[in-house]
Amino acid sequence: MNDLDVLITVPHAGCFVNPFRMCDTRAYEAAQILHQALNSYDLKNQVFANTAIPRFIMDMNRFVSRDTRWRKLLSEVLREKKPRWIIDMHSFPSDTIWGDRSGLKIEILHDEHPFPLYVHQVLKELQKIEPTMSNLDQGKWNDIMDQVLENNRRNLQTSKVFLLEVNESSQSFSKNELEKVMKILARFIRNSIFFRKQEKNHQ
Repeated sequence: MNDLDVLITVPHAGCFVNPFRMCDTRAYEAAQILHQALNSYDLKNQVFANTAIPRFIMDMNRFVSRDTRWRKLLSEVLREKKPRWIIDMHSFPSDTIWGDRSGLKIEILHDEHPFPLYVHQVLKELQKIEPTMSNLDQGKWNDIMDQVLENNRRNLQTSKVFLLEVNESSQSFSKNELEKVMKILARFIRNSIFFRKQEKNHQ
């Protein structure tokens, strides 16, 4: 039984005063906006954020963090509540060592290849707003996602999972745009859950 429709994880929400970027500065905001959008569709959801441990001390999205208290609590949530969807929320700066990303507002990452169909469906839905708004790329070492995929393979849960990154610049990606995106994502998830329940009822 699924006690949660959506679990939103935020492993890099531990932001502290520091001259260097040591967290995902917009990830927690994006998670809260998605949380509110999911609530508007009566979807059972939970934001599970790490705000205590900054990334420079321990990256909570790597395998080495599995023995930490936060990851152990996350494992309990996955095991006991069996969420249908897990969205691992992150954010990225517009100007990075890889170049200017100000034109990219959202990036979806997935560690499996080929990508699952539902990931392409999410991307297609978001690109209806603006074709160049979002991008799909190959992820690696995203251990929260990898843990969920391991659980799926072991039949401990059957969850859809992906990593969602949002642009941290409010000039490149306004709050109104962010709210619109999260509303559309919430509606897509609501519809996918509804149609899945309909299919089961007709089997």
